[in-house]
Amino acid sequence: MASDSSKSIPTGPTTTADLPPHKLAANQLPTPANVTLYEAAKAGNLRRVRRCLDNGASPNWFQNPEEGATAMHKAAEGGHTDILQLLIERGGVLDDALLTNRNTPLHIACDGGHLEVAKVLVAAGAPVGAANAFGNTPLHAALMSSRPLMDLVKLLLSNGADFRYANHRQSTPLHFLAYSKFSGEEKMALCEILDDAGADVAAKDDQGMTPLHLAARDGQAALVAALLDSDAPLEAVDAQGHTPRYYAEHKGHSRIIGLLAEA
Repeated sequence: MASDSSKSIPTGPTTTADLPPHKLAANQLPTPANVTLYEAAKAGNLRRVRRCLDNGASPNWFQNPEEGATAMHKAAEGGHTDILQLLIERGGVLDDALLTNRNTPLHIACDGGHLEVAKVLVAAGAPVGAANAFGNTPLHAALMSSRPLMDLVKLLLSNGADFRYANHRQSTPLHFLAYSKFSGEEKMALCEILDDAGADVAAKDDQGMTPLHLAARDGQAALVAALLDSDAPLEAVDAQGHTPRYYAEHKGHSRIIGLLAEA
């Protein structure tokens, strides 16, 4: 079962009561300075961003009403650390959520694997536990990044990220580790870090699958070994009544079958 995508778009807020003050129409005038600031942040033009802010542009103006992305989101998406720092100094909202998937700038930075941007946001007080429309936190996003970085995951964990938090499909960070693009060695190291922090290796998602089910199904021998070292339950059954061994045998993962047999 595939993980929730932080890029899918559910229905957003429909009334002004759902909107923070800076997103109300009266505070969202498309002035030349606001429009130019947004485009400059997106393009990574620090000099122009500074000029626009000096001319009264709002770091919280958004270009697309449906999405609600601000210059903060675009700077985070592009990995523009200096611009993001300046926007924060000028009043950029740290926990501003898109109107669609409810991603914050920190979600976006983590999704893109932008470690330095994430450092700036976390140091400024961005909420590491913010959940988007799917219940995914920045830690979930970091584990599914297109540019996986162990240091990014460590940054979030060291700043209070909840290693047990389950999204709306009951997928925990350990489930997302099984979905991630990390190498086998990196997955082993991160599994150990999460386990030492107290992650629940027996947690089940909404299909009744534990991280060991996913790792065994997808042929991830290194992660299977790490999960077994963390006492992941061998005989746990999912909603179909299947154990991790069933999936390893069904997929013909002989190395994993051997690891499970020896555990």
